Order: sequence, then C-alpha cells, then structure tokens
Amino acid sequence: MNFIRFVLVSCVALVLAACQTTGQVAQVRPDLRPGDTRIALMPMELQLYQLTAGGVREPKAEWTRDAEVHVRRAINVIQSEKQLQLVKFDPSTLPLERQKAMDQLVKLHSVVGGEVFLQARIPQRRPPTKQGRFDWSIGSEVRTVAEATGARYGLFIFMEDSYSSGGRVALGIAMALLGVGIQGGQQIGYASLVDLNTGQIAWFGTIARGTGDLRTEEAAEASVRSLFSSLPNG
Repeated sequence: MNFIRFVLVSCVALVLAACQTTGQVAQVRPDLRPGDTRIALMPMELQLYQLTAGGVREPKAEWTRDAEVHVRRAINVIQSEKQLQLVKFDPSTLPLERQKAMDQLVKLHSVVGGEVFLQARIPQRRPPTKQGRFDWSIGSEVRTVAEATGARYGLFIFMEDSYSSGGRVALGIAMALLGVGIQGGQQIGYASLVDLNTGQIAWFGTIARGTGDLRTEEAAEASVRSLFSSLPNG
C-alpha cells in the first residue's frame, strides 16, 4: 500500500498538466437505474497530509477526520442528484475472519486502482493486453458484500490531499526568485463502481491536481463532483 502511494505521489507531477479528471467505462456498462439499482458504499481510504519545508508528508489525523465528514456529505448530495440507492457496507457486522477479508479487499482495490490510475494518465505504462480495452477486476471476494447488502455494485473510493506548510510556502517563494520550482500540495483520488457478481470494475473515475481542499465543506464537494463527473447516468 505504501508503495502504491509512493508511485502515485511520484508520478502525479507528470499528470497534473493533463486533464484533471478522467473516466473509463467497461464494455459491459453499469446498469444504474435511478432509484432502483442498489450500490454498497465501501469503507473509504482517505488521508490528508502536511508537506513540510523538506518535502516530507506528515499525516494529519484531525484534517483527515474533517475531510471524511465533508466527503461523505458530498457523496450524499450526489446520491440525491443522480438518484442513486446507496447503502453503507459495515464490515464489523461480519464474523472476524470475513472482516479481515473485507479489509484486504479494500486494500486490493487501492493497489489495482492505483495501477488503473497511472495507466489512464500515462499511456506508456499500458501493456499490450490493456491497449484499447478497459478490463480490470478485484476478484470474486466482492460477493460477500452482495450477500450482506443485497447490492448490485460496490463503490470504492480512495483520496489523498496534501498542503504546503508555512515553511514550504516560504521555501517555494525563495526558490522561485532563483528560477527554481518546488512541488507543492497535491490532490489525487480514484473511485470504482465494481460489479459484485463478477468483481469487474464497471466504471473508474480519477482526479489529480495541484489545487483543491478536502478540509472545507464547499471545496470538498467540488472535488467529489469532479471525481464523479464521468459516472454514467443510468
């Protein structure tokens, strides 16, 4: 998991100049019937960091807690607008062994999603088997989610945001005077709509940019809207 985050953060500078959001749909499009198709909202992977003067990313627990509140609220707004029938999936209701399996499933999505993210924004990473096609899976373990919720699809979300400290900002200004640019805060994220019968990713959306702020309600909603902008409407 740490490796995926390292790769994403290392590569995101290369993709920020490209389109801020991307979206991909599998050949078998998701069947989203307004108000009818049941979607399980999986535990989110969300983390906020402060970027120190030396470029180290320090996790900020309070920021992350606030961001989760804002992101969940934004998802509720989009759910209402798109008439999605979202149900929260709570792994703690399962036997302990199944809880561990679901934790691994969320982590597996982060790894697979990280590779899909990179291939979507850096086409040179795509192997011949992925050229011209969107074919990704996180395995049959997702059927546990379908059995527990009665949902047709699972919604997985991964988001990270970082913000420059005062020292990093000051350093950036000083270096700019010398004609040298340094990396500031970055926002990256991806979301998947997974078919709970097959494990196939039916839709995949991404966001990558050097702006945005998940710490505030309005800005977080704007970020989530961008992330879900390519989600098919029915």
